[in-house]
Amino acid sequence: MWLKKGTRKDFLEILGGNQSKIIGGVREVNNLSSEIPILDEVYFVWEFDPQSNPSLPVLLILPDGQLKDFLAWASTFFPGYRPITAYCRIIEWKTANRLQLKNRIPQTHGLEKACTGVIIAEALSQYSQQVDPQYISPFECTSTYSYCMTRSLFLDYLDEDIDYITNRWAKARNITKQSDRKLNHKSMRDIWIVIRALSQRNKSFYIGNSDTRLAHLIEACSQIIKFGEITNYTWTELVFGSNELAELRNEMKGTKEQRVLCIERSLSSSSYKKLNDLSQSFLFGYLVSLVSIGSMEHLNLIWPYVDRYPTAMLWYGLCAGLYGKIDMLSEFKGLGHRLIRDLNMPESTIFGRPRADIAIDELEVLFTGDTPSEDFRKGSKNYLLVEISPGISTSLAWPEKGKSYQKEMSTGHIKPETYEDLLMELGFLIKRMNEIYGNLSSHTDTRNKISKQQRGRRKN
Repeated sequence: MWLKKGTRKDFLEILGGNQSKIIGGVREVNNLSSEIPILDEVYFVWEFDPQSNPSLPVLLILPDGQLKDFLAWASTFFPGYRPITAYCRIIEWKTANRLQLKNRIPQTHGLEKACTGVIIAEALSQYSQQVDPQYISPFECTSTYSYCMTRSLFLDYLDEDIDYITNRWAKARNITKQSDRKLNHKSMRDIWIVIRALSQRNKSFYIGNSDTRLAHLIEACSQIIKFGEITNYTWTELVFGSNELAELRNEMKGTKEQRVLCIERSLSSSSYKKLNDLSQSFLFGYLVSLVSIGSMEHLNLIWPYVDRYPTAMLWYGLCAGLYGKIDMLSEFKGLGHRLIRDLNMPESTIFGRPRADIAIDELEVLFTGDTPSEDFRKGSKNYLLVEISPGISTSLAWPEKGKSYQKEMSTGHIKPETYEDLLMELGFLIKRMNEIYGNLSSHTDTRNKISKQQRGRRKN
């Protein structure tokens, strides 16, 4: 990489097209360990030599504590480049020092199928009624908490504080006033502690010695990976020594029909109801994964109980993926393959050009300042792609005010990206139609029952 020490005035020259005035003295460096900006300094970083390939810097490094002030200044003086973080990353020294040695090539840790299962399950869990997973769009998946956490895992961002990415994902949704989700990020935190431990194979570092609940789940998931099943000892620990539930392990080795009946029977047992919420959801998801190992084709078994066991669907996706069968990625018209393609996209960490519409820090400055501004260039009319940390982005619904698609179609002028937008809009409409259909079906069932009761009274 190539580095140049400068000031805000130098940035004015760069954006004004006078880069040749300030690139003298640019030098190649291998790392930033000895480069710490002070006072009003700004460090400009290029991935390639700007003297032979003139371009905007890919990265600006500021002294700690100056990020928001710099972003507010840039937004005021460079409206033509708003948002500036769509063109170059702007971070403080502490962030640059922490991230500079992170992976450029994502590492899946052998958990790509498990993570994909959790992402798809989370996307499905936002619906109020059962829907066909084939109609789930990639956009709905990229907006999930689990999608960001998977990307963070692959780039080794989760080896430190798991709450850093969590809080920034939640902040992006709060700033843009996104609708509340049935599953909030707090309810999914345990699942991601387990997944992170599986990637590191170091349980004690993450959960401490006191949280035996998560220790048992991590051990159980590790055994699924290693042996293809949970051992007798661990199973006994999971069911807290219940003889009734201990027998489930053997009963689930029957035919598919017998396994389904076994699951339904166990959910109504008194022993199962005595378990804590975390254990109930995990066991339910795991048992359903045994009906057809390495597949998510039996989501219909979980849908009737999704309100009672909100995270069971995610545990099901996780357990199904831990078996490592490639066919799972091909389900739902290859949705898993599409997600893995994007999640495995190489990233130059902080030294690459941003791909998102805006970074969360600038989003916060624009939306929460003295004069909030939502007037900036976006890549799509229907969604906003926000980078919550270098290389990790989330999609947010973002309807544009102004001319409609119908007007564009009537003139015969449709921008190339509009086709993707139309497809996304169709996905939203299908989702809404499924919800309306479910509501109408439930009302129809209720009315039919009332009619039968009334006819019965007349006969009597």
